Amino acid sequence: MLAPGFRSRRFASFVRFGALVALILFGLWTYSNRAPAPMIPIRQSAAEDSNPLP
Repeated sequence: MLAPGFRSRRFASFVRFGALVALILFGLWTYSNRAPAPMIPIRQSAAEDSNPLP
């Protein structure tokens, strides 16, 4: 039998690694898209109205 804390420690490190990878992928996806999420269409018009940059 393995130690009782082995599974929880491995699970915690796996969750931390998965969260880090998800954050990196999400950041790359938003950086490459450079557009507001299609789930929030209200933000697009608001950004167009209030953003002085092209």
